[in-house]
Amino acid sequence: MKPRHAVALALVGWYLMVPPFHLDKTGVIDAVNDYAPISTWERLRSYDAIADCEADRRKNIEATKQMLGQRNLAGNLGALRILDAEDAQCIATNDPRLKGN
Repeated sequence: MKPRHAVALALVGWYLMVPPFHLDKTGVIDAVNDYAPISTWERLRSYDAIADCEADRRKNIEATKQMLGQRNLAGNLGALRILDAEDAQCIATNDPRLKGN
């Protein structure tokens, strides 16, 4: 790897991001909109390293499943929260998709 590439990678940060929910015609959450543009996703946290972001993403999935199992939330909303956690992605801070159109 060339030194300038190593420097470029070192300057990149990472966001843990989740897709927005989709609302039905009455304004009720009915799905996770994982097809929404990345620029509309919610930034949960920032990281210096992709490994830290991915580790936190996995922990978030497990914590969400555990929390929902303990609270016995309504099936549909609980399932949507788990899907939201599972659809989370680690996105580089310089990813052009974050800028939108």
